[in-house]
Amino acid sequence: IGIDRELIIVDPYFFAETTDLKVYICLISEVIGDFIDRLEHLVIVTNPDKDDAKTKTAVLNWIARSGSKIVVKHAHSKDWHDRFWLSASRQKGILMGTSLNGLGKKYALVDVLEDTDVKEIVQHLVSSQVVQ
Repeated sequence: IGIDRELIIVDPYFFAETTDLKVYICLISEVIGDFIDRLEHLVIVTNPDKDDAKTKTAVLNWIARSGSKIVVKHAHSKDWHDRFWLSASRQKGILMGTSLNGLGKKYALVDVLEDTDVKEIVQHLVSSQVVQ
């Protein structure tokens, strides 16, 4: 999706409890690690009912140890069911049929979003004051 200075992750279960926290952190490292140095802003939108404090702390600690100077914003919303990753100046994105910690466990779709869908998602995030 052309990761630039900002990455928006809308995933109700991004900070959910996981059976193996070390494996989850390794997965995040594999997925985000290649472009973490160029990120300036990371926005993570989760469902507050699904958050696990240990998972959130472990993920944020991994980001801090990466040496990057990312400003992380964590927002809560119950408006989302599907998972979206948006970047490229908020012009490109993907739809994930599972949370990151579910990848590889069952068949799930990961697909590129249409530009109009990205625009609509961003408009909702702005109108709900998740992003500016």
